[in-house]
Amino acid sequence: MTRKKLFLGLALILRAGIVVWGFNLARHSIKLYKTRQEIKSMLSGGLDIISPSYGYNLIKEVDRDLEVIDRSLAWSYPILNLTGKMTSQVQPVVKYLKSITSYALIFEDKVSPLLDDQINDSFQMLEIVNDFLNDPTLMEQAQFYSQEIERNHAKIDISSLPERFQDDFQMIEPFVPVIVSSGKILPLLPDLVGMQNPAHYLLLALNHDELRAGGGFITAMGTVSLNSLVDIDLDM
Repeated sequence: MTRKKLFLGLALILRAGIVVWGFNLARHSIKLYKTRQEIKSMLSGGLDIISPSYGYNLIKEVDRDLEVIDRSLAWSYPILNLTGKMTSQVQPVVKYLKSITSYALIFEDKVSPLLDDQINDSFQMLEIVNDFLNDPTLMEQAQFYSQEIERNHAKIDISSLPERFQDDFQMIEPFVPVIVSSGKILPLLPDLVGMQNPAHYLLLALNHDELRAGGGFITAMGTVSLNSLVDIDLDM
């Protein structure tokens, strides 16, 4: 009798755990689905009517929902990956969207003042740009998440997704090359704009009506030196 009660108790605990797990997963999945239209509005050009703070709060909510969904489904990914073309897309899609929200959130502190029109003059703008370029942690995170996005994006087959979601992912597609490129360019920007040491560039004006191996006949030349974007010396 004792064993039977023990077994029954364990069965009830297991059932309760499954119910809680299912409820939590469903709650965050439904919430994410409802947020989908607002995200689509932002991506389709509605950014001018959405405040930056609201936009970032929206991204944070999506990030939290994706975190819960990813954690809840972690044990089932090996099974889903073997049960069909559509179900095998669940893991890469969740990881892909999570890497995009993580990438967006690392810029919140730097970008929000720009988007909120809190910049009163060019000196404030310069301070923000310098602060941005002098943040090695931010540069490393941008590089890391851009690489994550590129890897996860390569695993997604949009045509295998349900039709109602295919347009959503197609809307994101134009942003992917920009994000991937930013991860490669941002770490180089401090050196390119002379944050540590002055950067020197040769400027050439080419006349394409007189073609040469380099592109055109050189009609003028000059140099420009950049020093932390503060001291810009142009000599033509």
